[in-house]
Order: sequence, then structure tokens, then C-alpha cells
Amino acid sequence: FYHRGQQEQIRLGGRMLVHRKDAISASYWQRVPDEGKKDYVSPRPPGTRMNTSEPVSSADLLENFTVLVCEIDRIDWLLLGRQTHQ
Repeated sequence: FYHRGQQEQIRLGGRMLVHRKDAISASYWQRVPDEGKKDYVSPRPPGTRMNTSEPVSSADLLENFTVLVCEIDRIDWLLLGRQTHQ
């Protein structure tokens, strides 16, 4: 992450676990409000225009839902400037 105005950079390191179609993703899926689940129906990228008459299958809801678990073991905080970097 970089903030241009403050000239600060934060770098994170570690491991990312991807949970898709497993018990963990199913557990988190149950926490998504019903009105939010419709956002996972389309395989198209966000912002893609759709015809509202296109059929929607609730069977495909979990196809586009993934849980990412980050295990961060390293954080670097850098103060960047023209004269020195810390």
C-alpha cells in the first residue's frame, strides 16, 4: 500500500489461503445476507452491463464465491522522501 501525500509505503508478507467450494467457504456463505448473494450469480466481471431478462440460476451461486485468509508474518513500513528513505 502506498500513500503518495504522506510518502509512506506499507508492505505485507505472508501466506494466502484460498477457500473455494469447501467447508470454510460454505460457512462464510451462510453469513452473506440473502440480498447480497445475488451479487455472486454472474461469472462476468463487476460493472459488466447485463440484460435484466437474462435467466439467473441459484445453483451457480457458490461458483463465484471464494474466501481468502491472509496469514501475515511480516510488515515493512517505509517513510519515503527525497533526501532519505527510512
